[in-house]
Amino acid sequence: MSQSHTIVESSNPPSKKWNVEDYHRMIEFGILTPADQVELLEGVIVQ
Repeated sequence: MSQSHTIVESSNPPSKKWNVEDYHRMIEFGILTPADQVELLEGVIVQ
């Protein structure tokens, strides 16, 4: 049985993967605050 695969192209550039050092720096400089209620999961900052 053959399978069909669809390739989807995106015009968006790949997203940056953040690391813990980046995340802490954003907190230090006030880019992220406790009011933002975000966390770093697998290189992505999520709300």
